[in-house]
Amino acid sequence: MNFAGESYSLLYWATVLHIISWIAQFIGHGVYEGRAPALVDNLGFAFLAPFFVSFEFLHYGFGYKEGPEMVKVRAAIANDIKEFRSRKQKIK
Repeated sequence: MNFAGESYSLLYWATVLHIISWIAQFIGHGVYEGRAPALVDNLGFAFLAPFFVSFEFLHYGFGYKEGPEMVKVRAAIANDIKEFRSRKQKIK
């Protein structure tokens, strides 16, 4: 691949995307959700994290999987976050 007069391999771009996805995941959890990522509880989730970031990018950027299914998914996610925050308040 040539970009701005430089030649880059597909592996280079895949690595860049992978690193950006990990950074975005931790920023998303820390800033927007206010909780630790699931991989803190189960290291197996570390392999799924890039998928979720890529899915969110495709959904918000290009309208991928828009429709009634996503409304249900968003409601389930919101309920999970609400439940987590209520348990967190009870601990304090």
